[in-house]
Amino acid sequence: NEQVQKEMGRQVSESAADLGPSKAGLDSDIGNWFTDAMRRQSGADVAFQNTAGIRSDMKAGKITVRDVFQVMPFENTLVKLTLTGEQIRRLMADNTQGEKGFSKLQVSGLKVTLRAPYGDPAGVTLERGGKPVADTDKFSVATNNYLTTGGTGGRVFNEDKNAEDTMIPIRDLLMKDIAANPVKTLPAGGRIIRAD
Repeated sequence: NEQVQKEMGRQVSESAADLGPSKAGLDSDIGNWFTDAMRRQSGADVAFQNTAGIRSDMKAGKITVRDVFQVMPFENTLVKLTLTGEQIRRLMADNTQGEKGFSKLQVSGLKVTLRAPYGDPAGVTLERGGKPVADTDKFSVATNNYLTTGGTGGRVFNEDKNAEDTMIPIRDLLMKDIAANPVKTLPAGGRIIRAD
């Protein structure tokens, strides 16, 4: 359909940097951009997105509707909830895979340090703004409805019984965010590190 093709080719923004995956299996440039956009658009303290749900990288140059669709082809919506530091440590442990300690989540608003054996919350430490996060600290969190409705690794999200599905497609938020904030430089990295 010609109308659809025209809309898909419409330029929404531009990027000065290539945003790609993480070879180390930690935070990625595309994941950092994606979660920063979710956090900016939701006003949450922290944002999480499953790494596997980010389906494409984004090349420098003009950014079209199609580019954003390729990064986020799913109809997932934004969910807002509240989690404690202790819950986030368990969440990150649940989403750290295998002996290599690959992270199945991307994050904005926190720095996460992982220690072997991976998958144990005791080996996860969190910092926010350079300060250690206590287990009792509370954060407003933005994530997607795949993770809050039984998606892989989302168990901890179900603990907040007051979670609110905004019904706003995450893709729409990404589109809105990149239109308002063209990518000038790579988002700050080193958000998820291994302490070995």
